[in-house]
Amino acid sequence: MFSCSLFTLLDHVTDEISPLQAIKQIVEELGRLVNLEPSFLDLEAEVSSAAKAKDLAITLLTFLGYALEAKQLSSKIDSARAAGEEEVDSTLSELVRGLLDLSSAFSPSISDSDKEEISAAANYDVNSTIALMSTKSFSDAILWLLDLADPSIQPRAFALLRARLPNVKTARRAEISTAVSTVVQRVQAVLTSSTSDAAAVDEALQTLSATADSILTEEDALLAKTVPDLIVVAKDATRSNSTRVLSLEILTKLAYADI
Repeated sequence: MFSCSLFTLLDHVTDEISPLQAIKQIVEELGRLVNLEPSFLDLEAEVSSAAKAKDLAITLLTFLGYALEAKQLSSKIDSARAAGEEEVDSTLSELVRGLLDLSSAFSPSISDSDKEEISAAANYDVNSTIALMSTKSFSDAILWLLDLADPSIQPRAFALLRARLPNVKTARRAEISTAVSTVVQRVQAVLTSSTSDAAAVDEALQTLSATADSILTEEDALLAKTVPDLIVVAKDATRSNSTRVLSLEILTKLAYADI
């Protein structure tokens, strides 16, 4: 009954509410659900138990993942863009923010393991939402994520850029140049920081490698600044072989790109 009501909500929207707005409203309500506040998502109780809130949240986020990846929704978004409806991408941006905000909305009664499970489902939906964004809106979203004070967000922004960059059309590549340049600066900061752990360095290198596969002339100078740091990593015998090899691979890419 739960899933059925959600499908009905998205499939039979009125002119006053679009499918994206419906999804956004559900995500907003999810914040109340995981904080164990009264929510229309759980009509059987004034306040959900922690276990029930977790189960409903996972079910709902899984459903939203399917909805966000449905061809029907993608077609509606393309049609709205073609009609000049600018609110489409602003709604997608708000949806990403709402999904990310779930990580700070949890009630203390929800266990850490349940929080991780819910956050993983929410992250999946973030990726699905990002895939629907225009190139310009995606760039703005990356810059917004990097501006957040939460240090756990930066690796997520790196991962989103790595996933989207190979699919950006050449004609649209310039639209994300500002975001790419900002990410390269953050990558260099990770490589030069004495507090960066091995996982952070590997994440930074993977991101730089993806960037090196798609370089614009105006990004040359920033990428050139990473060369000394890459050499240091490649020479560092305390690093793992995979890390040092990746650093050398990036140096080779940059050399072929005539950086």
